[in-house]
Amino acid sequence: MPEFDPTAPLSFAHPDPDRPAKEAALRAVSEDTFRALYAITRAEATRMKAAGDMEALYGLTRGMKTLQRIGGERGIILKATRIGFLKGAGIEVPGDFDQMGQAEVVKTFEDGN
Repeated sequence: MPEFDPTAPLSFAHPDPDRPAKEAALRAVSEDTFRALYAITRAEATRMKAAGDMEALYGLTRGMKTLQRIGGERGIILKATRIGFLKGAGIEVPGDFDQMGQAEVVKTFEDGN
């Protein structure tokens, strides 16, 4: 099995012969490391979606679902939150999502009249 790296996005091939060993490693890492791995994986999935790389996105989605399942087993609740907007190759997180979202809603309905 390739060495498990909790600092790299978690992705699973289908089928993935290393899945049992990776899942065992996930069950052994600290909660902070587990949460960080979920955030890293989710951010990478967001980038792959924006890039249109569906093959990479599928593997990362399997990784996120596995993290959610194992998190549930461990009593770790992984809450989905907005992580920002893609700009170039990075993710920028604006200061006030709610205000921006409300402005977009108003703009949408104003444009429709």
